[in-house]
Amino acid sequence: MQHIAVCIPTYKRPEMLKRTLQSILDNDLQGEGNWRVDIVVVDNDTDRTAESTTKSVRVPENSFFKIHYHSFGQKGLSKVRNTLIEKALALQPKFVVFIDDDEYASVNWIKSLVNTANQEKADMVMGPVSSVFDKPLPEHITVWFKQPEHDNSHVVKHIASNNLLIRTDFLLESGIRFDQRFNTTGAEDTYFGIEAKRKGAKISWSDRALVYETVPENRATLNWLLKRRYRGAVTYSYILMLEKQYVQALRKGIVSVVYLIAGLPGLLYLPFNIKNKYWGILKFTEGLGGISGLLSIKYHEYK
Repeated sequence: MQHIAVCIPTYKRPEMLKRTLQSILDNDLQGEGNWRVDIVVVDNDTDRTAESTTKSVRVPENSFFKIHYHSFGQKGLSKVRNTLIEKALALQPKFVVFIDDDEYASVNWIKSLVNTANQEKADMVMGPVSSVFDKPLPEHITVWFKQPEHDNSHVVKHIASNNLLIRTDFLLESGIRFDQRFNTTGAEDTYFGIEAKRKGAKISWSDRALVYETVPENRATLNWLLKRRYRGAVTYSYILMLEKQYVQALRKGIVSVVYLIAGLPGLLYLPFNIKNKYWGILKFTEGLGGISGLLSIKYHEYK
């Protein structure tokens, strides 16, 4: 039997969560052998916003699926993901899968992740994430949301937990969990991947395991892009220092200075309606974030 536990952390996104749950229930598992899919929802809102939403989603009788709702009020990205792991492991699945509450899965998502894991004998499998916008937007915004595309032979370098399968045996044997030093800064999944590789994890890519990320209007803005670019650079530099990779940290510092210098003339693009009008200001922000991280300045995006 292919027994999967799909883990969804959620916080005050009832309508998006409903779409996430329904997309998982709509996955095509017919003709693929025996399946059991436990969907584990951990609600990080003390008001239990997601409880009524979770209960309102109809699971067909005699289906492969079952939904489990849990409330966990302690804030922290790592805390919530670790709670999901513990709730999932209690169900004794073969695989634990993560998807975010602002995403929805393609119809072959589950079996694509599992098939790749079985074929490649992988400890972890990642899949692509495609951004979907609330309304048509100019290209100088949408270009920064494009995700890289890979084939199945691609060697995964950086882990993201928004479309991720983990073999249960690997979780149990390695004992790794999401590091609580990243509770409010983000990048807890990046560091999780670093620890997984240190434990010898084989990480594969499944190009057909597609999920879609809903980008609301309040995130499709220059202000949000600047915050995300700054935070990403800060946490990357912080991880280099944490891992005592001082040579790479020195290189990051040099690159960050180059970004600061190169970004300044790029600001001249801002008044023009061209595809890369934000290139300069984003590079400048990334350079600033890189230097900040090396100086142990943290950005608590999720505080």
